[in-house]
Amino acid sequence: MRDEKRKALRDQMDQIDAHRKKLERELQSCQLDVREMGARTKRVMESTDEAAALTEPRENAFLKLHTDTKKLLQGTT
Repeated sequence: MRDEKRKALRDQMDQIDAHRKKLERELQSCQLDVREMGARTKRVMESTDEAAALTEPRENAFLKLHTDTKKLLQGTT
């Protein structure tokens, strides 16, 4: 009877150990997923900041084209 109880206890300990290892593997993969999401978020934020910077007007950033044909023709003669 003592041997049966020992065997049952060992089986339970093996099952617990296997489950613990499974949970550790899942935890490691979750940590990698969180790190990857953080890196992606950082890249998106940087791209958004760059796009916002491009839309802000800067000094002498835009040229104006005058299309008054009379003035253009006078300038060529």
